[in-house]
Amino acid sequence: EWDPVRAPREAFWSDAWSQGQDLESAFRRSAVWYYQELARRVGGERMQRELDELDYGNRDISGGIDRFWLGSSLALSADEQVAVLRRIFGGETHFASEHVALLRQLMARREPEGVHWGHKTGACPAGDAWVGWLVGWVADDDGRLIALFAMNLEGPDHAAIAAPRIPLARRVLAEKGLLAPAEGPGR
Repeated sequence: EWDPVRAPREAFWSDAWSQGQDLESAFRRSAVWYYQELARRVGGERMQRELDELDYGNRDISGGIDRFWLGSSLALSADEQVAVLRRIFGGETHFASEHVALLRQLMARREPEGVHWGHKTGACPAGDAWVGWLVGWVADDDGRLIALFAMNLEGPDHAAIAAPRIPLARRVLAEKGLLAPAEGPGR
């Protein structure tokens, strides 16, 4: 359940964040407070061990267990993010196959027939700007992964990076022949 005292609402939050979440809703909505609570429960020692095993960017959690990935101490390039996804989805990590399948399911997007992709959004303030990212995968009709991707955007505020990232990624993937061109508004 969302505790407004422990996780006070911030100006950029969507209304959907200011309520109880489960893993699926928090993932779809990118409800930061939920991940902060999970990170506190995981704890610093285990979090550090997991990041070390994944070779996740600079693996620096010194910015605080509930903030290190929010424009704080953790740094990770788009190429490093793709490498991590490759290891996870390629079975090269210690994660159980059912957990990897759950991650892929959470990332999956409902799209028209023949379009198979999944992604995770993220954003954080970075000085006077905002940085947003989108990481994900594209699969063929048989469900085999054919591409992994990561992209970063920078803009003056959250709205400037939140709205365009999915349509931009979809357009680039379509231009590369990895997804069918989008149809309709907002695609």
